[in-house]
This record gives sequence, C-alpha cells and structure tokens, in this order.
Amino acid sequence: MVITILSEPRSGSTNLLFWLGQHNECTTLLEPTTNSEYKKYSDKEVVINNINNFDTWKYLTKHLVIKEICEPNKNYKNILQNSEKIIILFRENYVEQRESWLTSINTKKWGSKYFFDESLLLDKSDDYLIEIKEEIQKYKVEGSFIISYEELYYGDGIKKLIDYIGIEELNKIKFPYGEKYRKYKAFI
Repeated sequence: MVITILSEPRSGSTNLLFWLGQHNECTTLLEPTTNSEYKKYSDKEVVINNINNFDTWKYLTKHLVIKEICEPNKNYKNILQNSEKIIILFRENYVEQRESWLTSINTKKWGSKYFFDESLLLDKSDDYLIEIKEEIQKYKVEGSFIISYEELYYGDGIKKLIDYIGIEELNKIKFPYGEKYRKYKAFI
C-alpha cells in the first residue's frame, strides 16, 4: 500500500513520517520530488529510476510512505493517483506555525530542537507560507484523511489515523504526543 502525507510546513509531518517508518513493513520517503537526498532519510531500500514515473519506484516492504510539503505550482497528481491512502496534514495555530517556519528558514534547523528567538521573525515575510496554506485547500477532498497538527499531537488523532490506514500494528509503537522541536529557555 502507498500512503502519502501531503502537508503544510511545520505541521509535524516529518515526525509523523519517521514514526510510521518505525514499523518494519513501512519504507519512508522524505519529500522525494524536491529533496535529492531523500534516500538518506530512509533506513530501508528504495529505488527510484525516474521520479516522474511511479512505475519505476521500487521498495521491498509491504508499505511505502511518502511525505511531501504542498508547494504552490507543484503537481502531486502522479503520487496521489498512485496512493491508496492520502493524509492531509495542516496546522490550526498560524502564529506558532509562522514562528516555527520563519525560525527554521533563518536558522536552517528543520528537524532539530531550537530555542525560540523573536528577533528571527522581525521584518520577515510569510507570504510563501500563506500561499502553501491556500494551496493545500485544493487537496482537502473527500476520501483523504484530513487532520490538524493539534488533533494529531494533542488529541485522539493518531487513533483515527491508524484506523484510516488500517495498519493495526502501529498501535504498538509509541507515538510522540506533545513533542515539539521548539524549546523555551529557562530563566533562573
């Protein structure tokens, strides 16, 4: 089964991908259409001879999980048409999403813990993030599993997601509830 996570940035999608990758029958691909180093993030064998021809994608496990950020003017039709399950992940709290996104852009820390520094946000445009949030609306269609970061990491969303994709063994893998990359400095 092919599962695609199409998400907004800073919505917990990479964390979700890596969690799914803990299942021994899931091969994961981190943004293969935009990241030429996607293979280094997968601990299982995957071969893609032609990124635009899904028939050339080979993996040795029962499931392939693809994660992509929904960028404007990008065509995800090929991947989505070849996916049995589609997860649309967005974030409700725009203020925190914007802060995380701008911090990541300015520090180049996309997948690691960081201390929030408000000075990194000054005079920075969030126009592109707004475009992404508008673009993902096009993919919120019937048949897709649509879930917010907040419901997934702070609600009962992971149970709903497991029910949707139908891999019961995932219930045995601890989900990182409430974990954030953003950390706050302790004042003494």
